[in-house]
This record gives sequence, structure tokens and C-alpha cells, in this order.
Amino acid sequence: MSDKRATLVGLDRYSGQNQLLGCCKDAKDLANVLARHEVSNRRNFHCDLITDSDGQPVDADRLRREIKELFSGPAACVLFYYAGHAVVDSTSAKGRFVVPGRDGRVEQVPFDDLFEEANKAYSRNILSTVIVLDCCGSGAFADVSNLDETQRVSLLGNGVTILAASGRTERASEHAVTGGMFTQYMVEGLKGSAADLRGWVSAASIYSHIDHMLGRKGQRPVYKASVSEFVTLRECTPKIEIETLLALPKLFERPDAQIELDPSFEPDRENVPERYRHIPQDPHNVATFKRLQSLNRQGLVVPIGAEHMYYAAIESKSCGLTELGKHYRELAALDRL
Repeated sequence: MSDKRATLVGLDRYSGQNQLLGCCKDAKDLANVLARHEVSNRRNFHCDLITDSDGQPVDADRLRREIKELFSGPAACVLFYYAGHAVVDSTSAKGRFVVPGRDGRVEQVPFDDLFEEANKAYSRNILSTVIVLDCCGSGAFADVSNLDETQRVSLLGNGVTILAASGRTERASEHAVTGGMFTQYMVEGLKGSAADLRGWVSAASIYSHIDHMLGRKGQRPVYKASVSEFVTLRECTPKIEIETLLALPKLFERPDAQIELDPSFEPDRENVPERYRHIPQDPHNVATFKRLQSLNRQGLVVPIGAEHMYYAAIESKSCGLTELGKHYRELAALDRL
């Protein structure tokens, strides 16, 4: 199953001082990056963009319809994104989306309406559900509360992941030009900042990226998940060619093995000191050294007894795997890349 679809809601046109500035932009920016993988520009998510920037109102009934539609059929992954106002009731501790409605009448939709659809998704053959909320109090989503803070729990259905911009009592910050900080960092992550060596971006890696960028003060993002495996939200350009990663078990027969180098590995003869130039290049060694250097640049391989890979070759030293390199070597050996 390869179908992936997303509904992205951005609402700015609230009345009076409640008007927002960057939510429509955020939804559009996220839709643009989700629509296609960076690699070969292949189609990724089919994106349904819902904003009030065109003057068409978004009321509670429409938001409920869009949520129902998103979960209406089988999919490999569905993603729901919301940027706009939200409130958390101090008595019930329940969160609600706040939509502009029609004729200036503000309306509310309980978080639970979306939560219930997400929790039923797996039984409807939707393998993964990702909920992304850039709104105040969004960390309250999926909480089941008896008003005792120490006993508040989150009950997520199979395959559900929540990425929330802020805790249940926190505001979600936005800027008039750049939009919401949370979404800004999410878009950066999807463009590659949160990608692993293969170029894959997951919800967990996006959360880690946002967590680092927001720091420890003020607005704190929230991550909740009930998953048995991570879904890839976007594929970016790999930091290392997959063929090089797959070659790790052949390059290093054991995790602690070392490769003995010498000047025949260095491709540029002009860089080789005069006293070593009588040693000819070895085409096989040169090709191997190119791979080793790319692995070294990403922290998987280090020279031993020399500061740089070049000197390790010129001075006939060796190189070996780092702990990260051993990890990817094992993944390649187990055919899990």
C-alpha cells in the first residue's frame, strides 16, 4: 500500500485582535514540501490544503467533514495538520480547535473529534496516522484526564503519532514573516535537517530537530506515539550513497577490522610527496578510498594514527569504523537499510 494523503488546515482570519498572521503560510509551506520527495521529485503525499486566505470561511462543520474525509479510506499514511487558534478548558482539561466560522461567529471543534478518528484508523487499514498541531495548548491532544495532573495519561491507538507545538498550558509562537516557529523548524527538517544518512525523515527525527532548535526555555514541543515502526514522511538526498552503506560488511569483515592504507590509495599524484610517487595508483584502492573518505565525512570511519584520511594513506596507516559506522555496518549485514 503506497497511498499517502494529508489534510493541512491554516486559519488566520479571526475577528479583532485574535487575527493570526502566518497560519495560512505555514499550511502552504508544509504542503509544498510534503507533496514530493526531494529524491527524483517523486510524488509523496496527496495534499488537501484548507485555508481561509481566499476569503472562504472555514467553520466547524467543514472542519469535521475534512477530518472524516481524510480517514475515509485505506492508506499507508495519513497526516493531519492544523495551524490556528485552540483552547484548553480549565474545568474539563479538554482541548478544542477554534475556527473563525461564518459571519464572525467563532466556533469550536473538540480535539476528541479528531482523536477518535485517528484511533479508529488502523482498523480501517490506515497503517500510520500523523497528527501535527501548531496551536496553543496542543500538547493536551489525546490526553485522558481526571483532573489530577499526576494521573493524566495519553491513550493512542495503533499507528498514531502526535507532534504538538506546545504543552497544554503553553502558547505556540508565530512571527509575521516566517510564521509559526514549530512549523518553520518542521519544514526545515523535512527539507533535510532531520534526515538520516539515507535521507529518510521520520516524525521522531523531526521532533528531535525541533526539540534542539527550540531549546529548553519557553515553548516546548510534545511528541506522543503508539507505533511499532517509524514511517518515512519524506526522502531527501542521501548523505552517503546507499551502495556505499551496503558495502560496509565487505569493506570491514568484522566490526573491529581495520583497512591498511598506503600511497596507492591516493588518487591525486600531485598531492603525494616526491619520495612516494614511485608507488603507482591502484584503481581498486582508489575506488575504495573514495568510499572510505565519504564514510569519514559522515563520521562512520576514522583514520588511525593520523589526523586525516589523506595522511593515513600517505603514511601507510589504517582506518576503522566508529560506533556509528559499526551500527550501519550491522544494518547492512542484516539487510535492513
